[in-house]
Amino acid sequence: MGDITVEDIEGLGNQPEYSPFHPEIDEKYPIDKITSQENLQDISDGKVGRLHWVRAFNNSPAKNAEAEAIMGQVVTHSVRAGQWVDIPVVANEDIEPIELPDGTTVEFPGAKWDFEKGSEILKERGLANLVQDDDGKSMISPVEKMAELVASRLK
Repeated sequence: MGDITVEDIEGLGNQPEYSPFHPEIDEKYPIDKITSQENLQDISDGKVGRLHWVRAFNNSPAKNAEAEAIMGQVVTHSVRAGQWVDIPVVANEDIEPIELPDGTTVEFPGAKWDFEKGSEILKERGLANLVQDDDGKSMISPVEKMAELVASRLK
């Protein structure tokens, strides 16, 4: 590899440092005030799964189960962090079996969550930005429109 020159460095310009935090959203939609303390504890403890989030955000502007599940993951990570935060783009994966109240387990053989598509839909519908952190990792970054939707659904 060649040496780095002054021109190379000057060509970078002023690159803002990446931050996964959103104080402007925190101020308007404090994550610790979006729902009851009991619900916040359930979210933090992992008792709210992807299908719960899809149900909570059903008929959102995203109109996509994967996008709604991702919004739930943003909320979960944000509740645990105590502030709105970016999360890594989620990899596609199998849909996990669910247990019904009567104890019956329902499986979805071969069915997958298409989180790549869900991430793009969040971006297209103005609910999140797709950004890269300082290491080049793709991140889902919540925006005010997502926080407003979350606050309205979790009251």
